[in-house]
Amino acid sequence: MLKKLIKNLITSEHAGPPSIFYFAFDIAGLKGAAEVKDAVISYIKWAKSLPLKKGRLWILLDEASIQTIDEFSPEDIFNKAHGASYYQDEIQSTFKKYLLAGGYPLSIIDLTTRGEITQGTYFAYQQAMLGDITKLGKNEAILRELIGGILIKSAEPITWQILQQTTGIGSHNTVEDYVRTLEALFVLYLLHQVRYLGGTEISFRKRKKIYFMDPFQYHCLGGWSSGYSNYFDFAQKIVTESSSISRLLEGVMAGHLVRHFPKLAFWRNRGEIDFICVSNGKIRMFAELKYQPQITSDDKKGLKKAKGGLLLTRNHLEIDETNHIYMVPIHLFLAVLPE
Repeated sequence: MLKKLIKNLITSEHAGPPSIFYFAFDIAGLKGAAEVKDAVISYIKWAKSLPLKKGRLWILLDEASIQTIDEFSPEDIFNKAHGASYYQDEIQSTFKKYLLAGGYPLSIIDLTTRGEITQGTYFAYQQAMLGDITKLGKNEAILRELIGGILIKSAEPITWQILQQTTGIGSHNTVEDYVRTLEALFVLYLLHQVRYLGGTEISFRKRKKIYFMDPFQYHCLGGWSSGYSNYFDFAQKIVTESSSISRLLEGVMAGHLVRHFPKLAFWRNRGEIDFICVSNGKIRMFAELKYQPQITSDDKKGLKKAKGGLLLTRNHLEIDETNHIYMVPIHLFLAVLPE
């Protein structure tokens, strides 16, 4: 496929051969990311010294891939993330776009081609979702008020009564009914607590957390509920405010972890662990999110009680060997997750 692209570049785009760098990983014989980086940099320096017809360079890497994790142990995740850190800039750039566009084709195309997501794209999804809701006999005004309350309480441990009081909706039973409906439509995800730290049994009577399953859903319904005329303005506000982006990122974590673990929960009792990942009746991993410039000892309190785990960060990639805590930037964590 890449060789056909090269032929097309030369014949149709009139790109000179010196402006095209083709690198096949399976036959090149280079060892490690550093050697690959040196090869690409050497080519760029050489190409810039030539009088090329067009200023653009084409760098085509064949069979380049990031190795994904084989098992969900903090150590394995850390090792794979460390290897992926060679692609740090590219991953970070893609991650920022994902936080705006989510996983929806139309929003991705908009952001890629226009640099923003059009109101028409938001409206198309909004109408589809509202159509599903009204078909189920739900009221649009109640839904709008509920979404506003969820935005305020997202990622916080709550009860139906707390959410009802936040919104002013007449009954906590109505609140639960609407949330359960949105959960069935894969708009929201409900996270419950375990009974005690180290256990896997869920307590459905304790406070729970509510997350949006996808960043695009968060922005679309959030912009609608908040009365924005341009939902992309709302999205940009969310991803630039520290308090808002932390709520959004917890939802991103939940949305991805739930695809790999049949049971996901959290723990809270004079401390908190955001995610307890369970499969086959056993805890596979404890995970926390601290998306902030600095990580303090107090930020590790929950994982210390759990005797270690994975701490997802903004930019820290290091190991606290004393407490068995592996710190990994969240964008690198998402990059090494298996599909």
